[in-house]
Amino acid sequence: MAATPAQMAQKWQQGFSAAGPAFTAGTGAVTESPMGKAAAQSQKALTGYSNAINSGQWAAALNNVSLASWKQSCAKAASNLSSGAQKGMAKYQAWAQTMPPVYQAMKSASQGATSPQTKVVAALNVLIASGKKGKAAGMTA
Repeated sequence: MAATPAQMAQKWQQGFSAAGPAFTAGTGAVTESPMGKAAAQSQKALTGYSNAINSGQWAAALNNVSLASWKQSCAKAASNLSSGAQKGMAKYQAWAQTMPPVYQAMKSASQGATSPQTKVVAALNVLIASGKKGKAAGMTA
């Protein structure tokens, strides 16, 4: 007798629920950095992205997601914000501890500038020269 769709879904869910140890063992057995391998394929990725954009495939895939579906996915993802913040707290704190001298230097540099635009440029130049990346604050240099 063939399984019903509900039975198939139940078996699928049970399989995923029990997959943690196998997933951990599999990732533990990896001996080459997947990120390094991906970085080595940057030209292939660029070609693929360009082809997808130029062919209209990229736009079609984006337009295939309704606003309601996007909102539903975002609502589900919102629950990850708290756990992500908890997980990243130590890294954020370490980064934040290095920033007060940079902020002070940015303030000092901007005070010597004469217009709002040059104040911003002076402050950003200090940030860039510091080598700090303000990812936690949404800034990149």
